[in-house]
Amino acid sequence: MNPTSSSSKQRNTRSKRTGCGACIGLNVNGLEGSETHTIYHLNEPHNHGLVNEHDIDLTRGKRQLDFSGKEFIQGLHTMGFGPTKSHLVQSSLKGGQHNVRGTKDDWKNYARDVRCYIAARDSQMVIDKLTSNTLHFNNYFFEHFADNGELQAMFWANDISCDNYKLFSDVLAFDATYHTNR
Repeated sequence: MNPTSSSSKQRNTRSKRTGCGACIGLNVNGLEGSETHTIYHLNEPHNHGLVNEHDIDLTRGKRQLDFSGKEFIQGLHTMGFGPTKSHLVQSSLKGGQHNVRGTKDDWKNYARDVRCYIAARDSQMVIDKLTSNTLHFNNYFFEHFADNGELQAMFWANDISCDNYKLFSDVLAFDATYHTNR
């Protein structure tokens, strides 16, 4: 079958594009700060309706998460909130979902992308952080054991735990179930 024939199947798409020819052409003259703009072409009429003012928050530009939104997601994640709850909190703080950049799905996608980025590097990130602490803090001790590239055990002690050990040397506490027995 010839792909250029009139009986070829059209691609099924959910795009709302209608072949609208509305456009504006600008010439920019001058240096930055003292630019002048000259319109050389204007085709104003649209062959479709424009975005309703109540739906502007759903356009591509308004759904892009900004740095503060990403920081908010990460901050609440450290307190145990997932992206859906974080979006709900942000919505209530800002007076409604229409005032928040991105939908719940956009927030969930961002959290997923962060997890995918970290993926197998999570244990190495912990080792790097604790190794950095040994360089920057006095009386900070850190050891770890890895088998076949998998982190098996680690121990760290800071100056407070060392002072506590000096005062109460008969007691040493290990939490081998850290955050696993909620």
